[in-house]
Amino acid sequence: MQSRAQSDPHWYQPTGLSEAFSIYKANLNSTVKFVNGNTGKGVFKETGDVNIYIELNSVKELYFMQVHDTYISIGAGISINGLIDILLSNKDKSISFKPLADHLKKIANVPVRNIGTWAGNLMLTHNNDNFPSDVFTIMKAAGATLSIAHDGGTGEYPLSDFLSLDMTERIIVSIQIPYCSPNTVFTTFKIMPRSQ
Repeated sequence: MQSRAQSDPHWYQPTGLSEAFSIYKANLNSTVKFVNGNTGKGVFKETGDVNIYIELNSVKELYFMQVHDTYISIGAGISINGLIDILLSNKDKSISFKPLADHLKKIANVPVRNIGTWAGNLMLTHNNDNFPSDVFTIMKAAGATLSIAHDGGTGEYPLSDFLSLDMTERIIVSIQIPYCSPNTVFTTFKIMPRSQ
């Protein structure tokens, strides 16, 4: 049996948001990072020593889809491919959903889209000025808003405010994508060498 070195980070896997925040608060003297799949480590190397990882893939509040009268709400634990499936299965609700799904199919590759979450993609953009997030760009164009939890509750934020928001002790819970009116034209474009 291998013993863990003192410098190895500790991993926690809470099953609810309140437990995740409790773990965070119990480790305020450490460098803590919330992750869900952690596919971003393939794009950006860790800067600084992360002592505590809080893996959110078992947090039940992050896995849902709700159809409302004027928008659809999708949990932050949903993978990019899961988001594509939800948009396509609800494309009759909004003229924007199929173009959004088609654009998302051009992000990364299938294995990354199967594991990586749309919320993780947004956090890569939030934490790295030089990461050009297609998820951020197209969802901002669609007028999406984010529900973001902190220890005292949840707030609603437009994507235009997200990049300047201090995400310390905060977790993205969901995205709300409004329905476009039927007379709207919604198109996205991606500059890339080739489609994968």
